[in-house]
Amino acid sequence: MRLCSVDGCGRKHRRNGYCGTHSSRVRKHGDPNYERPSPESRFWSNVQRGDGCWIWSGHIDALGYGRFRIAGVTDRAHRAAWFFSNGRIPTGMEICHRCDNPSCVRPQHLFLGTHQENMDDMRLKGRSAPQVNDYRGTRNPRARLTEQQARHVKYSNDRVCDLAAQFGVPRETLYSIRNGKNWRHL
Repeated sequence: MRLCSVDGCGRKHRRNGYCGTHSSRVRKHGDPNYERPSPESRFWSNVQRGDGCWIWSGHIDALGYGRFRIAGVTDRAHRAAWFFSNGRIPTGMEICHRCDNPSCVRPQHLFLGTHQENMDDMRLKGRSAPQVNDYRGTRNPRARLTEQQARHVKYSNDRVCDLAAQFGVPRETLYSIRNGKNWRHL
């Protein structure tokens, strides 16, 4: 029986003097002894290092964060950078950016924080989305009741059909107020 020609392999010859594994490596990579790089070396090969931020040059998602796949699981690149530099991320913690650059993976620019700390940091730095107009209650251009009328509907024991006739609005609107679907802020 012919064996694979790679030193120390000892498996049965399949094609071109190699076993199936080594034959596949020759076909794909041109080298029977090719070993896939470790996830960590693959990760750092996608990083452009500089004096400031280290920019992820691999896949970037719609929000500007890098994406990296390890053992069949895709995660954000800055989380992988933290993992390779500091170890596991504790449960319930997030990896936050000091530099506010989503594609930055420099470990010195990253820190651990809770979700609340991350959101507070975002607001303090003015990165949160501007609050859209507050259309609650009478600020809603479609509101047909005043705050006082809505409060009366919500907390009174009057019959909904009587209130609907009094205020000139559909009963469904009043049920929505009583059930907390509309005018929730009251």
